[in-house]
Amino acid sequence: WMKNCAWAKPSLANTTKRLAIRPLSAKTNNVQSLDLPAGCKLTIPPGATYVDTSVISAVLNPHGYDGRLALEDDELLVSDIIEIKPEGMAFSKPVKLQIPHS
Repeated sequence: WMKNCAWAKPSLANTTKRLAIRPLSAKTNNVQSLDLPAGCKLTIPPGATYVDTSVISAVLNPHGYDGRLALEDDELLVSDIIEIKPEGMAFSKPVKLQIPHS
């Protein structure tokens, strides 16, 4: 069924370097830690979502980027792009997204 969901496909599928689909349960009483590509981690407390869903994340190659991010003339992308879906997903409690950098 995931193939038929518009939000299940990265918007830049042809430039995706890594893709991860992680289930997210609304019924758990435990903190959920989702390991995402590029060393990222999404931590969701119990009760933060009311529906079971999947978090889809992709590491996108900036060289094939379609330009949806408005950049100024003196700006350029120097790292991969991390895309997390579904777009517009709201949480009822704060979640934590860790993105490593060096």
